[in-house]
Amino acid sequence: MQIQTQQIEIPKLTNPNFSILMDIWTGLCDGRLAPAWRDVKLPTFPGKIIPFITVVDIVESPDQFSYRFWGTGHSRVKGIDLTGKSPQLLTPKAVADLVCEEFTQVRDNKIPMAFVHDIRPQPDEPSKIQETLRLPLSCDGQTVTNILSLADWQTDQTYWSNMYARLKTDSAAATL
Repeated sequence: MQIQTQQIEIPKLTNPNFSILMDIWTGLCDGRLAPAWRDVKLPTFPGKIIPFITVVDIVESPDQFSYRFWGTGHSRVKGIDLTGKSPQLLTPKAVADLVCEEFTQVRDNKIPMAFVHDIRPQPDEPSKIQETLRLPLSCDGQTVTNILSLADWQTDQTYWSNMYARLKTDSAAATL
């Protein structure tokens, strides 16, 4: 699997659900660095985006991040529920490393960030583009304590589900 990532300007995200989430987040900021997790009421979000949201806690441990919320759309696509677990459990490892690096950038920069992932499952397959928006949350108004993310797994969801199932099988076979 080959994966490349590029940070892009948030307005360049193509799925309109990103604008919806950005508007909600901006409204919750109320002049602060970022809203606190306690301000985020997921049931009030549009139902079409909730399954594709994740929220990580920034924790003091070697893994640094732990999923507080893992939307059901992620489970359908990736075949795993990582609620309460580290993103380091994502497979393949290149995906885990990429996700943790993006979380680190949002934590350190304290700003919303958007990324485009160019994923090529096999060298002879065309690449597939996936967009992600990552938004900081702050309980104290100074440090990023959580990160809320929306990933576009809705566009061609069957393709993504099949790809992750195949990658999981390939990873398991490689460890035998």
